[in-house]
Amino acid sequence: MKNIIYLLLVLSLSANTLFAGDDYKPRISGYMFGDFYYIAASHDSSIVGADGFWFRRIYLSYDQKIYENLHVRLRLEMASVGDLVIESEPLVPFVKDAYLRWRYHKNHELLLGISEPPTIRVIEKGWGYRYLEKTPLDLQRMAHSRDFGIAFRGKVDSTGIFKYNIMLANGSGNKSEINSGKKIMSSFSYNPYKVWTFEAYVDWNDNNGVDDFFTWQLFAAYKSEVLSLGLLYANQTHKTGTNTDYILEVLSAYATFNFMEKWSLIGRVDRNFHANPNAHKIVYIPFDDSAASTLFIAGIEFNPIEAVHLIPNVEIVVYDENDSGTTPGTEVIPRLTFFYIF
Repeated sequence: MKNIIYLLLVLSLSANTLFAGDDYKPRISGYMFGDFYYIAASHDSSIVGADGFWFRRIYLSYDQKIYENLHVRLRLEMASVGDLVIESEPLVPFVKDAYLRWRYHKNHELLLGISEPPTIRVIEKGWGYRYLEKTPLDLQRMAHSRDFGIAFRGKVDSTGIFKYNIMLANGSGNKSEINSGKKIMSSFSYNPYKVWTFEAYVDWNDNNGVDDFFTWQLFAAYKSEVLSLGLLYANQTHKTGTNTDYILEVLSAYATFNFMEKWSLIGRVDRNFHANPNAHKIVYIPFDDSAASTLFIAGIEFNPIEAVHLIPNVEIVVYDENDSGTTPGTEVIPRLTFFYIF
C-alpha cells in the first residue's frame, strides 16, 4: 500500500512538472542540520562524557502556485529525540508547515493552516543561525515555532517601512486543538533603512485557565553583508489559576562578523532572569529548571560552498543560586555543527 501511495505521489509531481506552466511548476527543496556533540560538563552528572552524532532537523518542502495569487506549502520535518537520557529512536517525519497563502493585494496576504507565527518570524531571520540554535523564546519553550490558524501580514505603507503580522491560532503548535481557548499574536515592525529592523510584539494565549499567558517582546537588529547585531527583550506572565503564577524574562544579544570570505564569527548571550519550570524539557541541551541561567554561544563558521556550512562551536550554561541555596553545575557542550541545503 505504501509503495502505491509513493508511486502516485511521484506521478502526480511529474505530471505537474510536465504540463504546468513555468509559474505553476512545483518546487521541492530542503535542508538538514545536526552536530557531533560532547557533554564536557553538566548539572546532570549521569550524562557527562556522552557524545555522538545526531540530526537535529531535516526538512523537505513542497511549494506550488495553484492559481493566480494562490500558493500552497507542505513541509515535512524529521528530528532526533534530542534526549540525552532515553535511547534515541529513528527519525520519523511529521507535518511542519501546511498552508494556503492568498496574496489578495500586492502588499497584503492571508495564510490559512500551519505556518510560522509572528513570535519568531522576524527574529529568526535577523539571527540567521537557526541551524546553530533556536531563537530565545523557542528555545526556552515560551513559544511555538509553528501554529495552526489564520494569519494576515503585509506592508502598512507602499514602501514597506512599516509592516504588520497578526495571527489567530490554536496556541498548540502544529497540533490540533479541541478546547475553546485561542491565541492571538500580533507584531509591528519598523524598517527605516534596509539594514535596520525594529519590532514590537504582543500575544495572549487563552488556555481555559489551565495556563493562560501574556507575552510581549521588543527586538532591534542591524544586518549588513559584514556585520549583524541584535537585541531582544521578552516578558511572559503565566496565570495558572492557583498561587503558582510566575513570570519569565529573557534578554538576548547576538553578533556575527564575516571577517573573511567564507568565514564568520558568531556569538550570542541569553540571560534568563527566572527559573523556567519547563527548562528540563528543552532538547539537545540540558537545562536545570530550579535556577535562573545565562546561555553563552560562540562559534566560527566555514562556508566552503553556498550549500554547505560547518560550525565548530560551544554552548555554555551558567546558573544562579536557586531557592534551596545551591548552584546547579555548569553545562559545557562543544559541538561540530553541519548544515546542508538542497
